[in-house]
Amino acid sequence: LSPVCLGSLRRAASINAEYMGIMQSEVAAQKLLNFQNQQPFDVSLFDELAKAFFSGGTEVFGHQAAHDILAKFQEHPDSWAKVADIVSKSSVNQSKIIALNILANCIRFRWRVLPIEDKKGIKSFLESAIIDYSQRDALNDEEQAFLTKLNTTLIEVLKQEWPQNWPTFISDLVKLAQKKESICCNSMKILQLLSEEINGVDKNTDTLHLTQAKRQHLKKSLEAEFQDLFKLCIMVLGHDACSDKKLLEQTLTTFSRFVQWMPMGYIFETQLLQLLTLKFYPSQFQPNALECLTEVVAIDISDEPQCDEWGKRSRRSL
Repeated sequence: LSPVCLGSLRRAASINAEYMGIMQSEVAAQKLLNFQNQQPFDVSLFDELAKAFFSGGTEVFGHQAAHDILAKFQEHPDSWAKVADIVSKSSVNQSKIIALNILANCIRFRWRVLPIEDKKGIKSFLESAIIDYSQRDALNDEEQAFLTKLNTTLIEVLKQEWPQNWPTFISDLVKLAQKKESICCNSMKILQLLSEEINGVDKNTDTLHLTQAKRQHLKKSLEAEFQDLFKLCIMVLGHDACSDKKLLEQTLTTFSRFVQWMPMGYIFETQLLQLLTLKFYPSQFQPNALECLTEVVAIDISDEPQCDEWGKRSRRSL
């Protein structure tokens, strides 16, 4: 064949491949975006699109085509209903993260209009998934990232439902935490996230998207439940048989988030300061203990009736 013929064949092949790619994209879009279809959701197709989007394109889908279809899918008001299918059946972690982003946005912006049964279903789904992942003895980096996303999505539900429609959340979490060290560790992480959402991690960061009244209401609700939280933390920190490094580090980190708002009697009238100064500060957990102690030192107790006595106790411990 002459060079001219070869060039024509290559152009024809390129045009044909482009045409086939367009057709495949249109079929995929029709299949995923047809929410009236009673057929099972095609999770493998969703995975292919996720892989194409995050890898810059595959042989099946180009990057832009995958982006457009996924964007339309995420924008659809019923896309959240496919999240459970994606999470339970997908083999691609990016697909699961996209699904949880969809669910988080639904909770954040459409929660009030969802039927009660749908709300119950979302809460049950998140609880089951978190328990499933947190009870595993070892998680790889992708699984840990997914569990973290599950936790933050649960926080979005709590900001809508707790305490008025989910009054037993804290007590349920405390009971669950006592079943296994890995579950306890993740429960501590959830409590850390909840405290940070309600109280903020610093004055310059707005992570709350809550009114001041709502923030104060959540704060008072958390304070009212603090006795159970304190018992759980002291059970972990004061238990000499507990040798789980990750759990102890997480509990100390969570406690450091509690200090700025917890009732001060729990700091100065319990064994907490002794545990921090005598057990954890002279150990491998010194940075975590120091973080807690730094928060304690920053507390202004000058207006408290027990100021002198608390000051003496803290100086003895330090």
